[in-house]
Amino acid sequence: MPRPARESAISDLGLIDVSPWATEESSAGSPVAVLGDIHSNLPALEAVLEEVEAAGITRGIITGDIIGRGGHTDECISLVRSLGWPCVQGTSDRVNQGGADEISRSNLVWLSSLPVRLLLPLDGAVIYVTHRVTPRERRRAVEAGAACLVSGHTHHASAGPVEGLLIVNPGSVGEGVPNDPRPSWAWIVAAPDGVSAGVRWSTRALRPYEIR
Repeated sequence: MPRPARESAISDLGLIDVSPWATEESSAGSPVAVLGDIHSNLPALEAVLEEVEAAGITRGIITGDIIGRGGHTDECISLVRSLGWPCVQGTSDRVNQGGADEISRSNLVWLSSLPVRLLLPLDGAVIYVTHRVTPRERRRAVEAGAACLVSGHTHHASAGPVEGLLIVNPGSVGEGVPNDPRPSWAWIVAAPDGVSAGVRWSTRALRPYEIR
């Protein structure tokens, strides 16, 4: 008996289907925080998480690039792990593992085991998560029946439709963009009439890095 098209697409694409919030009925329909490109900047990560908590958001997605260039590599990995949120591996998480002497053994194993992409069921919708958007990833998201593609990498925060697919980029927690180092993050909400999203910038003035 042939598999349904969406099930076949998920299997063929090698996606990981997880339901971290499936049993939290009280969270259904509530916003989910999206953040990434932390780049080992612990003060910025802590500031963003404080704002997420202040907004009453308890669920989140991490778009990768936890490490790289900042001065708090192991601390950032530990903090992200403690959240228990779905997380994909970014380019910096792979290429910067050469500095593994800064990372504890358990954190290095965890970082190395992160998937490149995730398919997340969210309150009746399907969210496709990967670190970097490419035409191939957009095609995969559509084939998987996703209503929203969440990514990072560019550090430019945005949320809007592209060829009928909602694409959300939370920007960067740890670096920002030229002339604006403020940490940024995004939120998404799945409702019966579709998925909506928005972007926020931190109100706290932070140095791009706190180098040890």
